Amino acid sequence: MTSFDIPPERESVVNEEDVRAWLAELLDIAVEELPSPTEDLIDHGLHSIAIMQFADRCRRAGAAIDARQLAERPSIQEWLVLLSAKGSTG
Repeated sequence: MTSFDIPPERESVVNEEDVRAWLAELLDIAVEELPSPTEDLIDHGLHSIAIMQFADRCRRAGAAIDARQLAERPSIQEWLVLLSAKGSTG
């Protein structure tokens, strides 16, 4: 089971640790190698399919977010703001 697999019975809230872990997995890097929270993730290899996968993962974890919103604001900091505005970060 990868971190993208969520047991259906799990009630979850997307938090900063989740965001960083999922991004590291998508970028195939260690969490410690992620860019700073304000850097553009697209400049670091994040592509549209990965953004869609991230949005899907968030939705399955209970966060109502879509890929378009993420693509328009591609930084860890902005994604946390978006998720927080949706009431889904903990």
